[in-house]
Amino acid sequence: MPEELIREPGQSGEGLKEGGLLSPSIESLPSVNPEKESVVEAKDERYNELLGQLSTNAKAVPGLSEKEVSDDTKEVSLLTDEESRIQHLLDLAHTKGTLHAVRVARSLQDYYALDRMHDELSETFFKKLTEKGLLS
Repeated sequence: MPEELIREPGQSGEGLKEGGLLSPSIESLPSVNPEKESVVEAKDERYNELLGQLSTNAKAVPGLSEKEVSDDTKEVSLLTDEESRIQHLLDLAHTKGTLHAVRVARSLQDYYALDRMHDELSETFFKKLTEKGLLS
């Protein structure tokens, strides 16, 4: 059974009670800052623009033909051991490039292998940066 809104005596619509609790009036609600909204919208537009460039650039990278990706995807999919799949993807990253290896892993829809490949490449990159003294 829905509870009725009750007006307190001597008050206009501000003092409405619902189930014994005062409801906030429209004036007491926080106002939206239009400047913040425009900044957020501008950031979102810029972010979407950059994402669009990334996806376009990834397709335009030389040496990343669809045939090579599909051939390597078939080759990796034949491997039954997860560790050998990951190692093969790492080998692809070193020989044909990281973007190619990522596209192969994505086409396999093996997100575990993609994540593990990312972890291994990140660890290798971190080790090389620390060896060169760029990170401490």
